[in-house]
Amino acid sequence: MDPVQFNAVMVCIDWNTMHMGNVNEMTNNLTYNLLQVFNYLAPKKFVFVKHKKYPWITQNNRLMIKRRDESHRKARSTKHPAKMVYYKELNSIACRTKQIGKDTYFKTYVSSNEWNLISMWKHNNVNFKPTNDTLPTCLCDPDDMNRHFVIVPGDDFVAESLLDYYNRNKFGSTFFTFQVVTERDVTQAIRELRPNAIDDI
Repeated sequence: MDPVQFNAVMVCIDWNTMHMGNVNEMTNNLTYNLLQVFNYLAPKKFVFVKHKKYPWITQNNRLMIKRRDESHRKARSTKHPAKMVYYKELNSIACRTKQIGKDTYFKTYVSSNEWNLISMWKHNNVNFKPTNDTLPTCLCDPDDMNRHFVIVPGDDFVAESLLDYYNRNKFGSTFFTFQVVTERDVTQAIRELRPNAIDDI
């Protein structure tokens, strides 16, 4: 930034407007003037935002997407029906090809990492983060969720023979007792727990 030009612009600002009765107005006016000065004098900085490349988008996919975007620009500028039809066809082909590539990538990646589930889940968590972390509306009501698990299918009719059986056999032969344990016993019991799943979760 050129200091001579900066001083010249600062002299042009009407600083008498700063003497206002309201502090908020004074602050807003000062902020506005300074922003105008820096927007006028500061050099523009161009930033290239690079999006993450997904592994299933191949070079052919990128070429199709590029052609589709070009045809979309031409269709919007000319508004010609043939160009619109061409764009819609290219859009359909590009979307279908991208979906096929994604499906193929998933099938090959999952089948090749069938016994390496820990790294596969790490890879999936990095590449496929959800775009929305809010709960769906169907999961916001806990009473509704409880109702789903409490309601048992079938009718309320119970046979008399079944009721009679459970009335006669409601006291089992198993005898339970309580025993005082130490912290060491609890720690040992927790350490002896082993997962049955192949992904060690």
